[in-house]
Amino acid sequence: MPNQIINEDLKEMLSFHETLSLVCFNINYSKRFESMTLEKLSAMLGLDAVWLEKASRVLQRIGMAKLNYASGKLMIEMTDPENPVVKNTIFDVMWEKRYEYSVIYKAMVQGELTSRAAGGV
Repeated sequence: MPNQIINEDLKEMLSFHETLSLVCFNINYSKRFESMTLEKLSAMLGLDAVWLEKASRVLQRIGMAKLNYASGKLMIEMTDPENPVVKNTIFDVMWEKRYEYSVIYKAMVQGELTSRAAGGV
């Protein structure tokens, strides 16, 4: 019973917009980037940096992110969780929140295309 409660809490945390955005970024974009500043990731995802930092700290606790400071800036590195329960929970949340996940993914792709057209990334 306690594992079920923990799993439900994890599902709830992963379903928040900021955390789900980071999950989407982790799955689709993290292999293209090493670590990056919180500000850059915030701009890339179109999310408030404060809420993004909170979501990143949640992901750090479950093994999906590493946070550290470099030159006074918070750096985020997305990683793959090793725990199979966490991996399965992530895919459960993605399925349950598939519409919101698809909207997030579409916005990231559009942001990337806009950035490339403007000469960035």
